[in-house]
Amino acid sequence: MGWAVTAAAAVLMMAWGAPLEAASLKVAPAHLIIHDVAPGQPYDLFKETGLKFAVYNDDDSARTWALATHRPSERGRWELGYTEIPDASWCRFDTATVEVTPHGIANANLLIEVPPDEAYCNQQWVVTASVGSPEGAGVSIGVDIRIQVETAPNPHPVTPPAGDLGIYPSVVRIEAPAPGVPLTGTLMVRNNTDQPLEPQVSRLFDHPKIDPKNYLTHGRVRLPDPARLTWSPPSAIGPGETATISLGLTLPQDATGPGKHWEELLLIETPGHDARFARVQIGAAPAQEEAKTSE
Repeated sequence: MGWAVTAAAAVLMMAWGAPLEAASLKVAPAHLIIHDVAPGQPYDLFKETGLKFAVYNDDDSARTWALATHRPSERGRWELGYTEIPDASWCRFDTATVEVTPHGIANANLLIEVPPDEAYCNQQWVVTASVGSPEGAGVSIGVDIRIQVETAPNPHPVTPPAGDLGIYPSVVRIEAPAPGVPLTGTLMVRNNTDQPLEPQVSRLFDHPKIDPKNYLTHGRVRLPDPARLTWSPPSAIGPGETATISLGLTLPQDATGPGKHWEELLLIETPGHDARFARVQIGAAPAQEEAKTSE
């Protein structure tokens, strides 16, 4: 029985965390994951999700705050398995500043536009959004928000995915797994460097100090028995070559049914290069199941 790899029906988004604070400034959401952003298609956070960033002013006087985006290496660390967005200007606010009344709230929308290049499918990027004092302010305060941007998966790219390691598809979906039946699938790993690479594969959530909530797709939880997901160790990959990682999974007899929305992340690492990951999703997407229930 094969694994079905399909494009997402809709852009999914997850936001969480208490508002970030700096003196009288608060910003929400504090953390954001955006999935399935298609290269060449403008993405509008408010139109897609109904969400805008909220900037709170707890001061007794009006305040003006500057909004900008940056590559995360300019502003600190980020989650393992993600890479820096190639150009922070691909992700921007709809306004450069907001004016917030005393004890008031102002909103700003986030816009993303990835160039129309197939190499930018199957990507997991981080961009840092900043809200803070305008340039030249006497006293500077501000907060940074990590935004995780994942582009649309493409299981059969003609152009190799960008990055030292090109992983595809970035999301493997098992829409209707049968309990007790062995399932098989593949991940492809391309070496885009000029040196041989020996990738190592592991379960991302097994790594120390990893918080699954910073990664899991909204509505999904980790496999209750992650060891059931197995893979074949990849061999060394020469420059410009592609290796296949064979995946296997057998679910117990009571594993399927409504509410079974699982996800496991496989981390692919090579010394001296950015780590990458692929999502393995088991069971129908939560939104699809809800739609079927309401029919």
